[in-house]
Order: sequence, then structure tokens, then C-alpha cells
Amino acid sequence: MAPVVLVVDDSKTVRMTMSKMLRDLGLAAAEASTGDEGLRLLRENPQVKLVLADYNMPDLNGIEMVKRIKSDQDLKHIHCVMVTSIGVEADRLLEIAKDAGVIAWLTKPVNRRQLKSLALKLGVS
Repeated sequence: MAPVVLVVDDSKTVRMTMSKMLRDLGLAAAEASTGDEGLRLLRENPQVKLVLADYNMPDLNGIEMVKRIKSDQDLKHIHCVMVTSIGVEADRLLEIAKDAGVIAWLTKPVNRRQLKSLALKLGVS
């Protein structure tokens, strides 16, 4: 079974686009439209190895979601990457994300090459 990557974004278009790119790379993709839904899916699917979480979501932002993942004994091993339209020039936000447990930051629009490189780097491919 291919490693599973969970894409959490309130934009259906972003979720569908990123999921297709992941499948093209030979990875399985699961989708959640909110942070709370993403947490529920993580608890139900132990095969998830990587979470790609949007920062700006209406119920639970990506950083808060990552904090909850990293504080959960059953989930804290999962790699978490922030995906957002806010560029890395937002230094303070980047530091907060790192402190929460985010290991990488991707700026939208994410392309296939970035996803492939990230998956290889994290050993998720």
C-alpha cells in the first residue's frame, strides 16, 4: 500500500489539485476541508505519514492543528508541512509554525516538483 498523505485545506480546488499531484507521484491522498476533520481522519487512518495543512482555515488554523497532532501520543510521529499563500517572508509566522512542529513550509501554488522533493526528503515516497 502506498504511503498516505493527508491534504487539509478549506479550498476544494486546492485539495483536488494537490491530491492529483500526489497520486501522480505514486502516493495515496486523503482530503479534509477543516482542521477538525483532518484530526478525525488522522485518528482513523494510522497509515497517514504526512500532513499538508493550510494555514488559513475557518475552524482551526494549520498551526493549531499541528499543535494538536504533536501533543497526541498516537499522532506526534506524523510529519507536518504548512501550505499557504502567505510567503515565507512572514518570519514571525514561520517561527511560530516551527515551534508548533511544522518541519517545512510550502507556498501556494505548490507544484509537482516541490511535492516530489518533499516526499523524497521525508522518506514518504
